[in-house]
Amino acid sequence: MFTSSRPIWAKGRSKEINLHLEFNIALPAAAHTVRMTASTAYQIFADEEFVAYGPARAGDGHFRVDEWCIAGQKTLKVLVAGYNCSCFQYTLYHSFLNLEVLDTAGNVLIATGRDEISVREYVPKLRWTDKQARQRVFTEVFDFHRAYGPLLET
Repeated sequence: MFTSSRPIWAKGRSKEINLHLEFNIALPAAAHTVRMTASTAYQIFADEEFVAYGPARAGDGHFRVDEWCIAGQKTLKVLVAGYNCSCFQYTLYHSFLNLEVLDTAGNVLIATGRDEISVREYVPKLRWTDKQARQRVFTEVFDFHRAYGPLLET
């Protein structure tokens, strides 16, 4: 499935609970397709427009890889929710993002683990919130007045 990428996350933080990260990528003009998967859940935005969320469910230890057309877009933002907690909604697995940006011929232009990708904690999402039951992950609480911190090392 992936030819050049490997999973990444903020260095030393893949097993933290309820950590949401924002990955920002400047796309080359030849970018046509994004191929990706993540743990636990993600949202993709191209030029600040919502593209998709995922991944679709798969068996324990397996992660569905999806592809979307991003032709003509200049930027890609991926928000990944790393819940890393026991629940019925998701399997318990450490957090990661695995992504490749491809041209029309299928050549890999950008790959996680190979190329430099900007990553920071998504601070509008509050981390320390209640977990109501084992059926779901933590409650979703946002504060859009919080300031962003520094970029993180992957």
